[in-house]
Amino acid sequence: MPTIKWTIWRWWLLLILALFVSALWLTVWSKWPSQYLTVSYLDVGQGDAILIDTPHHNQLLIDTGPNRKILSSLASVLPFFDRSLNVVLITHQDLDHRGGLSDLIKNYAVDYEVAADKNVALPGTPFVAIARGTKIDLGDGIIFEVLSSGAGELLPSNDGSVAGILSAGQKKFLFTADLPSSRERYLVNQFGVNLKADVLKVSHHGSKGSSDSEFLQTVQPTYAVISVGANNRYGHPTTEALDRIKSAGAEILRTDQLGTIVFETDGQSLIRK
Repeated sequence: MPTIKWTIWRWWLLLILALFVSALWLTVWSKWPSQYLTVSYLDVGQGDAILIDTPHHNQLLIDTGPNRKILSSLASVLPFFDRSLNVVLITHQDLDHRGGLSDLIKNYAVDYEVAADKNVALPGTPFVAIARGTKIDLGDGIIFEVLSSGAGELLPSNDGSVAGILSAGQKKFLFTADLPSSRERYLVNQFGVNLKADVLKVSHHGSKGSSDSEFLQTVQPTYAVISVGANNRYGHPTTEALDRIKSAGAEILRTDQLGTIVFETDGQSLIRK
């Protein structure tokens, strides 16, 4: 009988040791540099949340969706033991863009929260105010530049959304939050051909009042990603917006149809996973 007890105890010890070693190796492997920048347009229902993960795993999360669904969406693209984010950027105050922030902060260690509006800041997390021209250096030559923020301007919530462009080598990703057509045209007037991007996050979930034709023709996106909830009460994306995007020659990808949409790039090639 003592021999049997010793054998069982020994096997339990070996199992615990194996699990510890496996977890350690998974942690090391997950932080091992990759050759790719990964951009994941998370399926959070009717809202926005985009995770940017650099080759050295510096992570920028743009918006947090409407609720705690951000947690399961992040878990679908990050290892279960990765519970930290470098920067969380909140584009504006609407709940479909910041509603999941409180749950996110409770479950992930966040180095910095950044926004143009201090009213979205949560206590306990370092806050940095951003404005047009702010550049977030993510390392590996990857830069997120704020193109429009509404900071210092008396603008409605959507008009004051933070818009930005992510540059990685020859590839660019444009993020427009909930900008209406008037602010899209403002970007065209300010930046012109510098708005050209390979992937466009479509404004305001494909609403009728966004996706201006001139703006789309300037950006010339290969892919247009629409973050939207299935059968939402707003009728997003609208037929009008979809027609304008199609006329611009972009391939439309929707989270309500495809779930989370992921791109990888080494700065030269662009891969949709």
